[in-house]
Amino acid sequence: MFIATIPNRKSPPAILLRESYREGTHVRSRTLANFSYLSAMQIGIIRGALKGEAWVRVDDALAIEESLPHGHVRPMYHRTEPRVGAHLFVSMLAFYVEWHMREALKPLLFEDEDRREVNARRDPVAAARPSASARRKKQSLRTQGGQPAHSFRTLLEALALQCKNRCRFGADTAAVTVMRTTETNAFQAEVFEMLKL
Repeated sequence: MFIATIPNRKSPPAILLRESYREGTHVRSRTLANFSYLSAMQIGIIRGALKGEAWVRVDDALAIEESLPHGHVRPMYHRTEPRVGAHLFVSMLAFYVEWHMREALKPLLFEDEDRREVNARRDPVAAARPSASARRKKQSLRTQGGQPAHSFRTLLEALALQCKNRCRFGADTAAVTVMRTTETNAFQAEVFEMLKL
């Protein structure tokens, strides 16, 4: 499969998802989808996905955080088309949220902050190299602000330290229950500010 740009005379070019196939001795192509309505960024993402570029590391995005004992959770079977669509929607939404979080929190992560600028200047045929800021982060294990640099997983673990506690005071009949959220530390406050939460 590939993305083809078909010029039109007086209107914008058609962006089509096409597939090549053999018919006897001839190679033919057929259109699978019309992507003309998508933005240039979305088309670039699809082009990269078709080339096998990884936008999100799957082993980081999909991980079993906690597993309940056998019998406590029943298996999920998607037997109808709406359930399959809903499952795919929720999965894509999770990837979308993670991508936006990674973009907003690049200064705190082992992510290349200058990747777009470097990619705009570099030779597209040459092997990609990390920018100077990314190399500095990986060598010192610190951000430009002097804080420890994080992977996305360790950043989520640091954010998970904030929790809501249920405090119960008194005996059974006269018990008072209060919900109390732990106070944010300086790092968590910075992350929430960067995410505009």
